[in-house]
Amino acid sequence: MPLFRPEDLVDHVAWWQRAWHQARRLPPLSPLGWRTLQDTATVTGTILGGETADDGDTNFDLVVSDNLRIHCEVDPDDLAFFRLALLALEPGESVVVSGRLVADLGHGILELHPVTAIGEVHR
Repeated sequence: MPLFRPEDLVDHVAWWQRAWHQARRLPPLSPLGWRTLQDTATVTGTILGGETADDGDTNFDLVVSDNLRIHCEVDPDDLAFFRLALLALEPGESVVVSGRLVADLGHGILELHPVTAIGEVHR
C-alpha cells in the first residue's frame, strides 16, 4: 500500500518558487545558512540521482518541474528506517517525498532535510 493517495498530492511548485525568492532576501536563521520554509512539505518528482555525502547523509535529487529541483537528504540516524525504500529508488522513477523544506542559502538550493517519508507514485 502506498504511503500517499493521488488525491493527497498537491503541486507546490509555485509556492516553493515564491518562498525561495522571499527566503533569499532574509538573513539565515541557522548556523548552517538554512531558513526553514515549511516544517512538513510533500513533493512529487522524478529521481535524478543520489549519493552518500561525507557527513553521512544519503542524498538524492528530484526534478519537480523544468525549473525546479529539490535536494533530499536522509539523516544517518534514519537510514535503517529508509534502507529498503532507498535501495528501491532508481533514476527516472517518480516518487513522493516528505520532509522539512529548507532554503540552503549557502548552496543556493531547496532541500527536504530531513526526509520523513518516501513513497512510490503508482500510475
